Amino acid sequence: MNTSTESTDAAFTSHEDPHPNYRPVSRLAVLSLVLAPLSALSLIGPVFWSFAILGSVVGLVAWRITTANAEMVSGKSLAAIGMCFSLLFLGGAPTEYLTHRYLLFSKASRFVDHWADLVAEGRLREAHQLIIPPKDRGTHGESLNDYYGEGRDDLKILAGGEETPLQSLTRFFDTEPAKSIAAAGKDAKWELLEHSDLLFDRVQKVDEFLLIYQITVPDQEQPIRARLLVDRQYGHGTLDQWMLARITYHTDD
Repeated sequence: MNTSTESTDAAFTSHEDPHPNYRPVSRLAVLSLVLAPLSALSLIGPVFWSFAILGSVVGLVAWRITTANAEMVSGKSLAAIGMCFSLLFLGGAPTEYLTHRYLLFSKASRFVDHWADLVAEGRLREAHQLIIPPKDRGTHGESLNDYYGEGRDDLKILAGGEETPLQSLTRFFDTEPAKSIAAAGKDAKWELLEHSDLLFDRVQKVDEFLLIYQITVPDQEQPIRARLLVDRQYGHGTLDQWMLARITYHTDD
């Protein structure tokens, strides 16, 4: 009688808990692992850094829960992997972003230096080319003499609207502050005052920088303070990736 009862109890217990060592996997640990590859989107830009932040927080919470309740729940290794990958992108993405932005600014300032050198040397047609979108420039299989020929009457949509290249060149260097800068020639002294990036878009592949210069010109009481808006589009070579979109006077207002 006792043997039968013990056998029945054992069978019942076995039926109740067929896998006595089974521990469910933490859902947070699984979520942490899912967020790990999404954290790679942080390399695109700051708007996606939230994936790495969320993945790091979820991974840390999951790791602490699975560590404290190791006998009841599993997934500690998943949480650790997810957390490590998210932390990697959380630390790497801002560093890569700031480095890339600094390098782009360096290229933008070199582009402005190149443009200023062309103007100082009186090479106004070459300087004017750099205010035109790269695809519309006359440097692609066409001489500048032909591009700016006086007899040329075909209209182009250039920096100032629909006009001939010669009209665009004349209008640009007859407008301040470009007129005074060109008149100063090599006597103009450029000093960068400040700069900022207005657009930094890796998805659309367009960058935009604002650089403010103080330009000292002999025989002028007040230096010229100019705002230069510089655009960059990917895939057009080296210097011709850049374009001087606008140059205006800078005021403190």
